[in-house]
Amino acid sequence: METIKLTGLFPEFIIHPGETLQETLEDRNILIENLSYDKIDIDYLKAVLDCKENITEDFANDLEDITGVDSGFWLRYQDSYTEKYNRYLKEVEYLKETAGLGEVDSKLFAKYLTEKLKNKLNSTKLQKFLYMCYGLFLKENEKCLLKERPKAWDFGPVFPSVHSCEKKGKLENIILSEKDLKLLSKYDDLIDRVVKEYDHFTATELSNLTHEDGTAWSKKYSNGKKYEELDIYDIFLDFI
Repeated sequence: METIKLTGLFPEFIIHPGETLQETLEDRNILIENLSYDKIDIDYLKAVLDCKENITEDFANDLEDITGVDSGFWLRYQDSYTEKYNRYLKEVEYLKETAGLGEVDSKLFAKYLTEKLKNKLNSTKLQKFLYMCYGLFLKENEKCLLKERPKAWDFGPVFPSVHSCEKKGKLENIILSEKDLKLLSKYDDLIDRVVKEYDHFTATELSNLTHEDGTAWSKKYSNGKKYEELDIYDIFLDFI
């Protein structure tokens, strides 16, 4: 696959021209029911307003007659939207292909994290630190850190195997081998930076951060996709 530079395009900021057209009609008090088919294709207009169709040259000319807004504006707007949206789709697909799964077992990373922080993390804060490490690594390397991807649980992104291991009281019994420590120590700088940035937050405050509108977690959880894996590109956007 062609290597591309990820720019971090937020889909909610890629505005379809139909949304701007809707505002234009409202500003000018133009009602669809007052328009006639000999002036514009009403069905196509409704489809554009629903963001299901694009603005063509002929349609842009019709819009100019109705709204007084130059047809060139609508065509440039459409071209800009199409370019940004296609770029977004390309970046999403690219990261899906390149990120893969990481080299580190999430339970071993969690154990290493708790030892480095002298076991001062409760369950919620441990999960949030795992997510922060995961997201920051993804942002900087465009690859996944752990062999497991986080899912949208009630209290934010969760790595289920770590949760299960901790709940059963098995996490504290994990003994890291010399091989494990050699691998995990590669991520000391990553962990140190996450700790420096987030250690002063409480577990609740960290949960609130991941629950904000537009986060990878909210995009899944708010759409009724509870317990599903978070989309990798949305995680990337969380750390832009």
